Amino acid sequence: MALQLEEEFKEYAKKAKSLPPRTTDADKLILYGLYKQATVRSVNTKEDPKIITTISQLILIAANNLALHTTMALQLEEEFKEYAKKAKSLPPRTTDADKLILYGLYKQATVRSVNTNRPGFFSPTERAKWDAWKAVDGKSKEEAMTEYIVKVKQLQQQEVAST
Repeated sequence: MALQLEEEFKEYAKKAKSLPPRTTDADKLILYGLYKQATVRSVNTKEDPKIITTISQLILIAANNLALHTTMALQLEEEFKEYAKKAKSLPPRTTDADKLILYGLYKQATVRSVNTNRPGFFSPTERAKWDAWKAVDGKSKEEAMTEYIVKVKQLQQQEVAST
């Protein structure tokens, strides 16, 4: 059991060296701390096999959770791309207000926070788009993607209900 766990630990330690770019610093710190505890051990920790086994299991759990989170994020991105394509064929009666909501959420999901100055008074369309983007500033990429998908679904359902 211990040898199998040690081999699995080494395998996940290698995988941890190539974490996806969206891995949070908190997750990296947890993995780092657990790795160090399992390999170097604390000054106060004796060579207790139970502690080493527990730490190794915690690393495996953290790595599996990270892999699950990464998989879910990739699935969300794929669904977001699918609904971005669907949004291009929304019915003509879709209101400008709804289009602006979608625009703001799309920009927040793809570009992130507003990174330009507000357009001037003589550019009302660009100014409205900027305002829609600014209205969702601060949302995480995942929140913006999820809300975008929900909004497109809502607009599609409204179209079906009206026919």
